[in-house]
Formats: sequence, structure tokens, C-alpha cells
Amino acid sequence: MEDKKEQPVKWSILLKKITAIVIVIGPSFYFGALDKPTEMGIAVAAGAIATCFLFLDEIEFFKGAGFEARTKKEVEKVVDEATATIDNLRNITTPLLTATINSLAFANRWGGMDPHSKHKLKTELEKVGTSLNINSPELQEAFNSFNLLHTLDHLKVLSEATNKTFGNSHQVAKSLSICVNDWRHKLPDKTTLIAIFEPISSQLLQEHKDLIDDYLYYIEHHQLRRIETLERS
Repeated sequence: MEDKKEQPVKWSILLKKITAIVIVIGPSFYFGALDKPTEMGIAVAAGAIATCFLFLDEIEFFKGAGFEARTKKEVEKVVDEATATIDNLRNITTPLLTATINSLAFANRWGGMDPHSKHKLKTELEKVGTSLNINSPELQEAFNSFNLLHTLDHLKVLSEATNKTFGNSHQVAKSLSICVNDWRHKLPDKTTLIAIFEPISSQLLQEHKDLIDDYLYYIEHHQLRRIETLERS
């Protein structure tokens, strides 16, 4: 049995529809019968606009003079379609970004794209991932690998410069070599690196200080402090 509470609602909708028909058709028939096309056109436009206001609770978009209106259902449909398109784009883009970042990190590490170009491209790929709101563990792991390997590159350059100045048998050089070889486990943080160089802090050349700053800057920002640092690796 039909709910009595729904009857007033249905009558209200029916009354709206009848009123809309009268508003649009009535004046247009009247002016048409009088052979007044201009007035008839104005009446139709005015009736259409009035009808939009009559159904204002169902209208999401309205455009004046000529006029245009969209119901909330139509707008919701467009939004749903746009969301689906973005989801599809996200699904397609995620593996492409992951593969590209992994290629940048692992491929051609002894040649090919220079470090500056690699990091510039990595930044652009990060922007793409952020703009599409991609939250993929695989993609994040690819970025982490990229950053880890280039942190290691900084440490290798610093280690080689230390070996060249103080010799491979020096304790500081040995400590750095151990860090390089143990990179998969953990690379030295700021506190560890400063402690390693503490015994020879007064003997460090400007070259060593710059390389230390390069390393510390990279582990914090994952960007090159100086373009030329890794070009020597």
C-alpha cells in the first residue's frame, strides 16, 4: 500500500510540472495566435527561465539568455566520468613512473644521462605522481632506491677524495670504506659522518668540506647541492 506521506510529495511534483507547461506553452500560444513572433520568442525564453527557478532545487547549472540548465544528476554523471578517467590515468601512469624511476636509478650508472638531468627528470616525475595523487608502494620504493643509490654515489666520491689525501690505511678512510661496503644496511647520517671525520677535522681541505656538505645536503633534500659533485664519480 502506498505510503500516505509520499502522496503530498507526488502531488507537489505533478503541480510543478503542470505549472511549468502552462508557463512555457500558455504565453507562447497566446502571442502566436496574435501573430507576434517576437513576443512569442520572448515569452518562451521567459517561461523557460521561470521554469528553471520553479525547479531550482534540482538545478546545478544555469546559463542566462539563450538559456542552458543542467540537473544535479547530469553534473554528477559528468563528475563520475571525470573521476573514472582520472582513475584510469592513474592506473596507467603508476607502472610507467615506477619503471622510469627504476631505469634512472639502476641503468647506465657508468654513462648515459648525467646526474643533473636525472634529478631534474625525477623531480618532474614526482610532480606527475603528486598531481595524480598516486599512492603506490612500488613507486615510492622506486624513488627510495633512486635516492639511496645517489646518496651512495656521494659517499663514494667523499671516500675516494679521503683516500687520495690521507691514504687507504688511514682510520678515517677505512671507516668510510666500511660505510660504502655496508650501504645496503645503512648509510651514515649527519651525526655518524661528523664523528668519523672528527679526528682529522683540522686537517680537512676545502674539497673535503664541500663533499661532506654535498653528502649531508643530499640525505636531507635528495637533490644535488652542486652539479659537478657526481660528475666525477
